[in-house]
Amino acid sequence: DGYAAPRLKDASLSADEAASASRQVMLLLRHIFHGCRLVHADFSEYNLLWYNGRVVVIDVSQAVEHDHPNALVFLRKDCANA
Repeated sequence: DGYAAPRLKDASLSADEAASASRQVMLLLRHIFHGCRLVHADFSEYNLLWYNGRVVVIDVSQAVEHDHPNALVFLRKDCANA
């Protein structure tokens, strides 16, 4: 439609959409770590978009593999930001 998807922090969500977004965020964080074996390392509402009822992760260029020396430090921060 020619419009950029809003960052999650800027999206106007209903209560149901907010609950859905929260669940999606947790599932995405889990999938990135367990499924992709990566840690985003900057996971926050600034790097999440809201598009057609779905959360989309962006800015993954700084992601590290799960066995990176600082992976658990980054993962804790990502979890706290979620």
